[in-house]
Amino acid sequence: MPKHTKIAILLTGLSALGLSTAAQAEVDRLYSPRISAHALSAEFRSTYVDDSNSPRDDQRQDKLAIHYAFNSRVALGAYLGAMKMPGRAYRRESNALQGRMNIFQNRQHALGVQAQVSKARNDDIWELKVGSLYEQTLGNKVRLQANAFISQVHGSDALNTNTAYSGALQLAYTHSKCLQPAIEYYGSRNDHGVGPVLLGSAAVAGHPLRWQAGVILGVTDNATDTTLRAQLTLPL
Repeated sequence: MPKHTKIAILLTGLSALGLSTAAQAEVDRLYSPRISAHALSAEFRSTYVDDSNSPRDDQRQDKLAIHYAFNSRVALGAYLGAMKMPGRAYRRESNALQGRMNIFQNRQHALGVQAQVSKARNDDIWELKVGSLYEQTLGNKVRLQANAFISQVHGSDALNTNTAYSGALQLAYTHSKCLQPAIEYYGSRNDHGVGPVLLGSAAVAGHPLRWQAGVILGVTDNATDTTLRAQLTLPL
């Protein structure tokens, strides 16, 4: 068995281990370990929860980010987070700084690590989240991405400081750059969701605007019934 294939299996196993011991899954996005030197991009993404039995029902979370790759090994991102709850005003919620490092990448495989520090805007709550990122091309038209994370919350206002584990997988049919159907999975302990996602690209003012839109459906009792997610990325 090739070495890179063994790494893929190992990372997928680590994701599964995280899903079995974590507290709560967060539908967000899949991160690629691939880095293009000096790439600069702006990103907006949003999630919306539809679950009448959850206190998070009708909750929307937005994130705005700027990403820059210093070289083909290291990239940095800065985030602003905002939230809209039913009956409450839309408000800025958090700030985050994220770093990615590429360990290796070639046409078939890529492996990297990521670390993120986030801070609640009005409370003494800090979160440190680190993990591994993996990508593999299966044949010529299918791409697998796997993320596995470990996180912990600190600060005097933090209610839960237990270590949490989470993971996510995406399997995409990449025959066309304009439209790519995919399936995504997000999970943690007793909290699993899966659903269809569309990935695409369109030219806007001479720049390729990349977009994603999907529906993640909860498949366990503790999971959110339905989470809608959308993402826009514009290279600058």
